[in-house]
Amino acid sequence: MRRYGIMAGIGLGLLATLLMVSPALAGDPPPGTGIDPELLAHLNRTWLLLMGIVTLLLTWGHLALGVAGAPSQERGRAAGLVLGATLVAVLGYFATGFALEYGGIGSIPVLGGGEALQAEWFPLHRFWGEGWGIAGTTGFLLRDLDEPNVLAFFFFQLTLMLATVSIPVAVLAAWTGDRGRRVRNGAALLLALLWGAFVFPLLGNWAWGRGWLSQLGHTLGAGHGYVDFAGSGVIVGAGALAAFALLATLGTHADPDEAPPRGDESWLAAGGLMVLVGGLALTLGHFALTDARMSLTLVNILAAALSGGAAGFVYMGFTARRLDVALGVRGLLAGLAAILASGPFVTPAAAMLIGLVAGALACLGTFVVDRMLRLPDRTGLVAAYGLGGLWGLLAVGLLADGTHGAGWNGVGPQVYLGAGGQGITGLFPAEGFAGDPAQINAQLAGVVAAVVVVFVGSLLLARLLNRLGWLRTPPDEE
Repeated sequence: MRRYGIMAGIGLGLLATLLMVSPALAGDPPPGTGIDPELLAHLNRTWLLLMGIVTLLLTWGHLALGVAGAPSQERGRAAGLVLGATLVAVLGYFATGFALEYGGIGSIPVLGGGEALQAEWFPLHRFWGEGWGIAGTTGFLLRDLDEPNVLAFFFFQLTLMLATVSIPVAVLAAWTGDRGRRVRNGAALLLALLWGAFVFPLLGNWAWGRGWLSQLGHTLGAGHGYVDFAGSGVIVGAGALAAFALLATLGTHADPDEAPPRGDESWLAAGGLMVLVGGLALTLGHFALTDARMSLTLVNILAAALSGGAAGFVYMGFTARRLDVALGVRGLLAGLAAILASGPFVTPAAAMLIGLVAGALACLGTFVVDRMLRLPDRTGLVAAYGLGGLWGLLAVGLLADGTHGAGWNGVGPQVYLGAGGQGITGLFPAEGFAGDPAQINAQLAGVVAAVVVVFVGSLLLARLLNRLGWLRTPPDEE
């Protein structure tokens, strides 16, 4: 038990550091201080690198959840599989993933620079005009990208990719089929390589890399275009959809009345805490140090995540008259997944509502996955991240209040819907702003795109491997 206490202590220490340091650094520089722009750029770059390092806790948290769900005799293998697969995914992202995702972004967010990343592929521009980018076409193998800002941005995005890939791999690592069958190590490594090189970068390009989803505000008048601030869809939702496709291919567990084991509660608690701290760092990495919205976003993330965890505990308290660590952790993860898309755009009360709904969805989703679909998800990540992440995307179109995000994706930098300074807005705007029903259309388009590119793409890959006999070990090998 001592190692669990050490892991929890490290996580709590990092959480306390983030909560104390971030608000102190956020906010506009005091008038008259004359902060050197070059120094500020250096501090922003250092901040991004630091947040990238802490964001690695997301990957380690998913590893812990995979270990928690694996049978006790398989936990060493599960840890090795997650670690090995994420390392292989790095190769794919380095070779092609970063270029496909950000090869046409034109300028690095917050830091600036990156003028070499100017080539976005627009295969439909002859028919529909500009704004329908599909993938970047520069930056393969980081060729000619030696700017410090670009390399810092690459490192941070690499940690996000690792967080995404580690979700389906953790689910695979914990999976055990009938007669002890397991997923082949080579299949998991190959899937991780393809995810890091092609699948996840494509969705990231459409949302964050000047691709067609982000431009829906210009092309179709759909609000500010697709908005996913820190990855409800691009990171956690996409990872859960890939995991769902794999479980659907691997098949159901034998007994329809028996749910998969919930796993080791100590590992579950430690993994949930690491994911929470990693999620905070992931979100903070999207801010400049002088952005005053950082403090509100921190409050919103904690409000949503903790509300989701509370919803899981309350649900089990009423239905089973006991506290269930597994559902509490899943509720926390669902709340965190849901708020990533809308962190800076909603009020704390709305963030708490988002978390409560996400926690309830995680409990419902666990029942559906375990009992109705009979898919052996021992980690709970499919229900928590899948439903939580997709709900979070829709919540932007419902609860964003318009006080932040003016000019997002180049839409309405001065005036939007007749109001000066109005930003991303859903159906319930702040006083003085108009509601924007079109924003929900962009969010729905993002949900459909994630299902098509990630779920369908992963399902086709998994079915191909299964047809070739490469996905699962044969019973005699076990």
